[in-house]
Amino acid sequence: MQNGVFNLYVMRYNLSIKIISIIFLIVLSGLGNLYGQQATIRIGLWQDGDLSKWGGTEASDLKRLFEETGGKIALLSTDDLLLEEKLNTKNVNILVLPYAAYPAIGSKVLNQFLSHGGNLIVLEGNPFNRLLFKDGKKWMPSDLFSSVERELNGKGRWSLGVSDRLMTEGLGTVVDPYILSAKKLGGYTDAGFPVSGLSSATSAFVFEIRSNHTHAIILEAREKDGSRWKHVVSVSPQWKEIRVHFGSFYPYAAKKGAGSLSYIRPELLKAIYFGMLRSGVGSGSKHFEVRNMRFMKGAVGPGIPARMDVPMPGRQAVERVYGNLIAKGTEEKWPQMFVDAPLVNLSKIAPNTGYILANNLPQVNFKRSLESWLLEAPLIKFNSKGSVLKTKERFIPIYSDLNGNFGARETVAAIFISSGKGGRGNVKFAFGLNGLNLADRNVSPLRNLIHQVVSYINSGVYLFDASPSFHMNSNAQAEISLHTAFGGTQIANPKLKFRSVVKSANFELVDTVQVSGNTPWFKSPIDGFNWRNYTIQNELYNGKQMTDQIEWKVDVRTAVRDLSDFLVKAGRSGKFSGVYFVDSRGARTLLGAYELFGDNRYLETAIKWANVMMAEQREDGGYRMGYGITSKGEECYVADGGEIALGIARIAAYMEKKEQAKLLHSLKRYMDFRAGFRVSTGGIGVGWCIQDYSARPIVPLPKAARVYGAERNIYTISCTLGASWAYYSFIKDTAGIRTTIKDGGWYQSRSPLLTGAAAESYIYAHKLSTSKVLKDQYANYLLAALVPERAKNNLSWWVDVNGGRASLDLHSLVYVYENIKKDSRILAQMSRAVSAIASEQSAESIYRLIGRDDLQFNEWVYLCYSGLGLLEAIEPGITLRKII
Repeated sequence: MQNGVFNLYVMRYNLSIKIISIIFLIVLSGLGNLYGQQATIRIGLWQDGDLSKWGGTEASDLKRLFEETGGKIALLSTDDLLLEEKLNTKNVNILVLPYAAYPAIGSKVLNQFLSHGGNLIVLEGNPFNRLLFKDGKKWMPSDLFSSVERELNGKGRWSLGVSDRLMTEGLGTVVDPYILSAKKLGGYTDAGFPVSGLSSATSAFVFEIRSNHTHAIILEAREKDGSRWKHVVSVSPQWKEIRVHFGSFYPYAAKKGAGSLSYIRPELLKAIYFGMLRSGVGSGSKHFEVRNMRFMKGAVGPGIPARMDVPMPGRQAVERVYGNLIAKGTEEKWPQMFVDAPLVNLSKIAPNTGYILANNLPQVNFKRSLESWLLEAPLIKFNSKGSVLKTKERFIPIYSDLNGNFGARETVAAIFISSGKGGRGNVKFAFGLNGLNLADRNVSPLRNLIHQVVSYINSGVYLFDASPSFHMNSNAQAEISLHTAFGGTQIANPKLKFRSVVKSANFELVDTVQVSGNTPWFKSPIDGFNWRNYTIQNELYNGKQMTDQIEWKVDVRTAVRDLSDFLVKAGRSGKFSGVYFVDSRGARTLLGAYELFGDNRYLETAIKWANVMMAEQREDGGYRMGYGITSKGEECYVADGGEIALGIARIAAYMEKKEQAKLLHSLKRYMDFRAGFRVSTGGIGVGWCIQDYSARPIVPLPKAARVYGAERNIYTISCTLGASWAYYSFIKDTAGIRTTIKDGGWYQSRSPLLTGAAAESYIYAHKLSTSKVLKDQYANYLLAALVPERAKNNLSWWVDVNGGRASLDLHSLVYVYENIKKDSRILAQMSRAVSAIASEQSAESIYRLIGRDDLQFNEWVYLCYSGLGLLEAIEPGITLRKII
C-alpha cells in the first residue's frame, strides 16, 4: 500500500484523499447463508374469529400471503399467546399480529419470545393500545362498551376549577359543542363538572374532542374523599372519539395508596376536569372543543385491570408529565413502536428511499382514506425528575405519510432491530395503518414488502450500529475507532462480504483484510479525523446481493441549521418552552446561528424573545420565569433571572443604540433586584419563594416571601455570575466588575465541581477578565472542576446528567480546549458528544426531538443547551462574539 502504513488498528492519514473504501471478508462463526441455504422459517399466525373486526385482512388471505413466503405456518389462538410452550423460538421464528388488540396478560411471554431472538410483524394499527380480557370463553377488548349509563350536556355544569379556570360556553351537543378556552394559560388551567350517582359497573368516560390550539389535554377524576386520578389525551384538529377506561386513570395523590388494587370507584366520583399544563402545550391563547360526553358500561369493569395487576394503556404518558407524583404500580413492558399522538388520516404513502427494503418500492394510493398510527424512531424521553429514558434500537423507516412535516414522525411502516440477549437480535416490523386489506390488489406493493420483510428476517444476520467510538488510548491519545455491530440467529459458518465507505477528510485507500466478530477495524488519532462532518456507511453482501446497510452521519452545520429553523417556528410568540431560563439559551443559540448563516430570522426571533422578557419584567426588576405564579403569590428566583439576563445581555450587543438602551435599562433593574438579596457574608439569597429554601428540610410558606439562605443555595451566585460579567463589562462599570470578581471567588471557595450554568459563568469570567492573574485562576478552576468529571467515559453525560443540563458543558469544553489547554481528554469528549447529539442515527440525537409538538421541560433543556455547544464545535468563539 502506498503513501502510508496501515494495519487493522493504525492508519496514517493523507490530507489530499477524501474517501476511504474498505472491503472486509467477515468470518462470522456459525452465521447462515443469506437468502440462500436457509432453514424454513416458522411463522406463528394469530387467528381469532371473534376479533376479526379489529383486523383489515381476512384470515384465509393472510394464511395464503405468508405461505407465499415459503414459511411453515403455525396457527396460534389467543390463549396460545399466553403459553411459553406455544410461543417460543423453537416453535416460531416470527409472530404475526393481524389485529389491533392483544391479551392484557401477554406481555411477559411476548417479551421473553422477543428477547430470545423471536421476531414480530404487526399488520394492524397499535395492538398494545387495545387490551383483551377474558370473559368466560371469549376475549373482550377493554374499549368495547355495551350501554350508555349517562349523557352529559347542557348549560351550567362547568362550575369547577382547581387552579386557573378555563372559560366555557356551548351545550356539549353535536351542533353546539362545549368550547373551553383561555386567553393566557396559567401553569395549570382547567374546568370541571360535578359527577354523582354512577354505578360501580360504569367502565369508561367517552367523549369527542378537537383542537387546532393544543395537542394534549389532561383529564382529572376526583373522588369524594379527595383522591385524584390523571389521564393524558392526545388531541387533533379533527373530531376524534376518545374512550378512556377508568383503569387508564392513574393515581395522583390518591388516598387509597399506590397498591395494585388502587383504582377509581365510579360510584364515588365527585367531578371530572379537563385541563392544560402550560409546560406541556406552550403559552398563549388556547382552546378546545368537546361534545357527546357520556359514561358507559362494558364487559371489562373498572376494577378488573387492577385486580389482574395489569396497567391499562396511558401510564407512560401520565408518568412522563407527572413523574413521581403518580403512585407507583405494575408496569407492563410492551414493544415501543408507536407515537402516543392522534391518529392521522392518509390516502397515499411514499417509500423512504435510501433505506434497506425501501429503495425499490413504489408510492401506494389507497382507494379510501385510512387512519394510521405513526411509528417513531427510539426517542429521548425525560420523565419529570429529569431521568432520561432511551432505547438503542435501530430504526428503518420504510413508508411515510406524504403530508407530514418532520421525518420519523410521519412514518407508517418501519422496521425496528435490537441486539437482544447474546447478540441474537430480533426484528419488529409494523404497519401503523388501521383497516389495511392486504388482499386488495391496489396495495400489492405492500404484499411484496411483507415477502421482503420475511426474507430479511430469515437472513439471520443484521447490522445493529455503525457509530464510532471516541476515547483515550493507552498512549494517552484521543482516538477514534470504527467497528460494526452485528449479530443474528440461524447461523452456520458462511463467509460474507462487508463493505464500508467512510466519507471525510484525511484518508487513503485501505486494503482488504479479514476480521471476525465485532472487532474494531480502524483506529486513528482524532486530531486527524474530521469529527464535525463525516459519513460511515456499512453494507453487508451475500455474493453480489446487498442484504443489509446501515449509516452513521454527522454534519454539525446542518444539525444547527435544522435546530435553529425549529426554534424560529417554535418561537413565533417570543417564547420557546415557556420556561424562560431555558429559552434564554434558545435565543442565544439563534444569535450564534445568525453569526454562522447570516439568516435574519434567527436574529429577529431572538430579539422577539428579549422584548417579551422586558414586557413581563416585574416592577421590582426581577424577571418573570414562565412559572411560579400561584394562589400564595408570585415566586421570583434570582438564579432564573440571572440566566435570563445573560441572554438579554448578549442580544443587547446586536441592537441599535435606542433599542440597546432599553435592554441595558432592563438589565440594570435586574441587577438592582439581585443586589437586594445580597447578604453580609457575600452570597446572594434565593428570591421570592413560597417555600423556605433556607431551612433543611425545606418547608412551605403561607405566602410568597423573601428567602435568603445564601450558604445553602450557592447556585444563585453561579447562575448569575455570567450575566454580571457580561453586563458590567459591556457598560464598563469597574465597581460592578470588582463586585463580580468577589462573587466568583466566593463561589469558587465553596464548590469543587463545575457543570452547566456554573461552568458557563466561569467561561464568561475567563473571557472577560483583563487580569492575567484572574485568567489563570479561572483557567485552573475550569481544568480542575470541569474537565476530570467530564473526561469519564462511562456515561453519556450530555444527556444522562441533570436532565440534559450537562449538554451545556459541550460549550464550556470547546472553550477550554481552544483557549486554555488542548487536553486530549477534552477532544475525546467533544467528539463523543457531537457524534451523539448531531447524528440523525443516534438514540441521543436532537433529531429525536426536533419537530415534536409535545416536548417536555427537560427535552427543551436538551435542545436549547446543546445548540450552544454544537455552534462552538463548528466555529469556536461564535457564541461569544460582540461580547464587549
